[in-house]
Amino acid sequence: MAREQRHPQMDGGINRLRRRAVLAIFAMLVLTAWGVLNLQSTLGLDNISLPAGFVHATLRVLAIASGAGIAVYLVRKRDRPDLSDLYIGSPELRTERDAGLEIFKAESYCLRVYDGDVSRLFTAMLTDLPSYLFRINDDIKLSHGQLESTTTLHLRMRPPVETTPINCQATRTILVPVIMARKGLLFDNLQVTDASGRVLPTLSQWEARGVTALAVRALFGFVNEDSARRGITLPWRRRALEQAEANLKAAYVEIMTDAICLVGAPDKLAKASATRHLSERRDKALKRLADLRSVMAPEFYERLEAVCLSLADNYLIIAEVPKPSGTNLIVKYTARTETERSLPRGKERLRARLGLDPHMVDVAMPRILQADSYHCQITAPPGLHVFSHHLEALGGNKPLRQTDFQIGGVQQYVRLYHEESRTIAHLYVRRHGSAFAVSDVRGSERIGSGVKSVLSLRETPPGMLGSAATLATVVATVMLFLTITRLGLTDQRSTGSSLPALLFTVPAFISAALGRGVDGSRMTRSSLITYFGLFAVFITSIGATLLYAYDATTNLATEVSIALWPGSAPWQTDWIWLGLSIVTWGVAIFLIRERRDQTRYYLDNLQRAGDRHTAPNEDLTTADETTTLAERKKS
Repeated sequence: MAREQRHPQMDGGINRLRRRAVLAIFAMLVLTAWGVLNLQSTLGLDNISLPAGFVHATLRVLAIASGAGIAVYLVRKRDRPDLSDLYIGSPELRTERDAGLEIFKAESYCLRVYDGDVSRLFTAMLTDLPSYLFRINDDIKLSHGQLESTTTLHLRMRPPVETTPINCQATRTILVPVIMARKGLLFDNLQVTDASGRVLPTLSQWEARGVTALAVRALFGFVNEDSARRGITLPWRRRALEQAEANLKAAYVEIMTDAICLVGAPDKLAKASATRHLSERRDKALKRLADLRSVMAPEFYERLEAVCLSLADNYLIIAEVPKPSGTNLIVKYTARTETERSLPRGKERLRARLGLDPHMVDVAMPRILQADSYHCQITAPPGLHVFSHHLEALGGNKPLRQTDFQIGGVQQYVRLYHEESRTIAHLYVRRHGSAFAVSDVRGSERIGSGVKSVLSLRETPPGMLGSAATLATVVATVMLFLTITRLGLTDQRSTGSSLPALLFTVPAFISAALGRGVDGSRMTRSSLITYFGLFAVFITSIGATLLYAYDATTNLATEVSIALWPGSAPWQTDWIWLGLSIVTWGVAIFLIRERRDQTRYYLDNLQRAGDRHTAPNEDLTTADETTTLAERKKS
């Protein structure tokens, strides 16, 4: 009979590792217990000829050493699940012949479905999207490690500078490149809608390849006769076809199949040995672009090179949008992604280990200079406010300045809230100067790699910090009372012996009262000061309870006499209780001071923000005012 097939472990083998850990912990505890017992008599070794002390010491050392070895194993060994049996595996890419055939089929389908003007408009948007975008609104909400963004694109149907009008009169829908994301990146709950909230259809990958292939073919400057009749032509098409038609076709096919339509992130393809040959073919195909420089006009070659390099690293999400009745168009898309922590920063690593939500968040701004104006609003989670907001270059860690936003020698307008303690961080960018392409931004020294917003969040005071300060004050007061009165710890232990138990329950009642409105989400959003402050209060409370029980039964000989001033009667106390009281009051004073400073700073920022927005504008006068600005200043 054939052996039954082994079922994959759905838990990744973690339960087996846990059983090993339980056995190791049990063995460590048993060996530790044996190490403190009289092992010589326990194991029946009383009648051997060796000295009893030597036998007992040897057995104890062996037991303790074995327990210590198991403890080191438990500390250093990390149990990680192995889910390799459940992994479906990496997708296998099509061969070059299959990929080329699929691209040709997709092209033919898109030629039959979409009008030539639709394809021309899509090509124009793909090559020069900033000319069509006049406003971008990003609404980002942070919530418990999640980032939900809603991006609104305001597009004009006709760019400011237009060579050949694209009317799209005979069609009901147009194609809009909504998202260009790096290959390998997935969006959760992605949805594309119009201005009314109606869900818009997005092209499948096969259809997107066909539309992209038509756009790249138009940039190459050669099309078939059917496409020529539809108007997808360029002024230099005949010259390019006459000089290097065969070279252009070969380069087009190679770039489309080996670079643009290649699935997978380029960096991951280059690292894996199984896909390294695909990465090499991709690099070889992109090098073919340099051979086309001599046979193409410079402005068309630069446009083709920028599009091919972008599509080789990114993929497109294309929406089919109803043609607007006016001259402007609005497209929205929402998506949910994981919040990118600033883990290189030490405090964020510590917060992640403690299971706390991030207080320092990096948010990439890929569209910051793609439109005439860019608005980004980032809403902090409930109970938090924006402590600081600055911009950094992607891959960098230094704040950007206004001088870093110079494109082509023209200073761009960048403004954000600073020290206003709002729950919303607002970034506003307005392009200045003549229209520039995305390649001009990429050529910038500081922001060429991209820009990210770095947000530092803080709990709105007093919050959990106020509760921690109140609880620490109550615990410190109880400690000081027991240190001064020595209630139940003197020789007359029967006097008031039931009162200490009542005193130790006071912090518990205070904690219950303060924790009625506290849930797990509020705890995870608290600061490290609050977290460690509550931990210190917990440790000192447990330590005081155990110390009181031990001191009440054994009467520790740790009493000292303290003279509060010269010539006064000495005050009898206990140096252990005095030290514990000093520690608890130190924690309480620190938390009280921190709560006071954070509350004052928060309220001052709110007052400063209100004064800034309600202050009169001294640079402008109202239309109905007869006095001039100079006369106003004189008065």
